[in-house]
Amino acid sequence: MVAVAATFTSETVKFLGDKSKYLGFDDRIMVLVGIPVVAFIIPPLFFGQRYGSLLQFCEQWGPSMFFSSLLWIGNRQILIELRRKFLKKDKEKERVSLTILLVITFTSLVNFIGFIVAPEEHRLEMQGQGFGAGLFITLFCITLYEAIWSSSRLRVSRSEAEKLKRENLQSQLSMLKSQVNPHFLFNSLNTLSSIIPEDPERSVKFVQKLSNVYRCILEIRDKEVVTLAEEFNCIESYIYLLDTRFGASLKFDIQLEEKDKEQFVVPLSLQILIENAIKHNVVSRKRPLTIEIFANDEGNLVVRNNLQLKDQEMEGTGTGIENIDNRFKLVSEEALEVIQTSEHFTVVLPLLTISSYESSHH
Repeated sequence: MVAVAATFTSETVKFLGDKSKYLGFDDRIMVLVGIPVVAFIIPPLFFGQRYGSLLQFCEQWGPSMFFSSLLWIGNRQILIELRRKFLKKDKEKERVSLTILLVITFTSLVNFIGFIVAPEEHRLEMQGQGFGAGLFITLFCITLYEAIWSSSRLRVSRSEAEKLKRENLQSQLSMLKSQVNPHFLFNSLNTLSSIIPEDPERSVKFVQKLSNVYRCILEIRDKEVVTLAEEFNCIESYIYLLDTRFGASLKFDIQLEEKDKEQFVVPLSLQILIENAIKHNVVSRKRPLTIEIFANDEGNLVVRNNLQLKDQEMEGTGTGIENIDNRFKLVSEEALEVIQTSEHFTVVLPLLTISSYESSHH
């Protein structure tokens, strides 16, 4: 008996197949459990029958099982075929209308068959309660499948929207990575040309630092995140170039512990923020610009400069704070914070742990 049941179950599962694409989930287990349960409750619920003995159970549950299976699997197949036809077409109203028409027609046909095969003394009963039972099975089946399908489509829609959003941000990131500010290279070469006659040894070191900056850019720019230590490997050379160019007009105050440098940031974020501060503020001996970099009590990275805006703002290059913010959105649920007062301009960057970065990608 067990072997026969196992064979029947195996063959039924094979017959049902995996239609997840058109149902929103693999319903084979639900079918194998749901049909017997529905078939069990139909006789007492609609025909007032009770399972007094094993013989009564077989007499009542057997026909109920047959018609429940026929209605469930038939309506299921109607849903599958219509969804297969309309899946890639924007015709949801047509699909729903056709579904209603076909399931009502199919249910009526099955009930008519039940009426024909029923003993003559039970035909009146089949005409009333039988139609109600068939309608109940159909409504239960269709409602269940449509609810799961709608939920599945909603999840897919949200997933696709999120994917498009990420692809858009990834496109912005790629554009950002492909840009190396030509002003930086131009100013660096001007500085180099001015120090070569005065100090050849210093000019050699300057070229080495400039080379190191671009080498670092090539190494880290294709990564989604880098450790703060890797970021500072580039920044140290970058600061040397700026110090050579501006001298006492530009000051840096960096207060970071080694544990802070084990955290993660998006690549080139510090270089861009430093560049942003220099681009928009006066940098002179009389009005030196001070850039502070430190970790606050909340474990975030703070980049702050005294505010002394130029009278004429330079046109942006599209590689500023907004792009950094978009890049953080790709790798974290946290966002950067910008605070401007009459005295300071501050950008607070979230320092990411490896666990927070990995959790945002699942």
